[in-house]
Amino acid sequence: MKTFKPLIVLIHCDLSKAHIWQANEGAAEMLVPYKIFIPMFCKSISNCVTPADYYSFLDSLAHIFNVPNAVIELRVDNLKYEIYQYENGCDINRIQLLSSNKQAKKGIHIVSYNNLFDFQNWII
Repeated sequence: MKTFKPLIVLIHCDLSKAHIWQANEGAAEMLVPYKIFIPMFCKSISNCVTPADYYSFLDSLAHIFNVPNAVIELRVDNLKYEIYQYENGCDINRIQLLSSNKQAKKGIHIVSYNNLFDFQNWII
């Protein structure tokens, strides 16, 4: 009987930040598509008054998309500019998708709902 030794090949991959962003964004888009997520998020965010309301809302979104809460929190952070556009009347099909770096270069600074509802920002 022949035994086979596993062949392990290590490949050095030097990806640019743009490639990494595209890969991460592509994976996130497969799990939580922005054209579905943003309208759903914007329709119900006004019901959140306290951080507890907000995190309960994120829990329900995580359940709907069948992903961990961290995925939803990251999606809210990464889509903050796109959420802002939608909230201000931009059609979902005309939203401009920009990375955080491109937003910064254009002087666009939007605060994420995660920061607005962060427990540390609330005085009790």
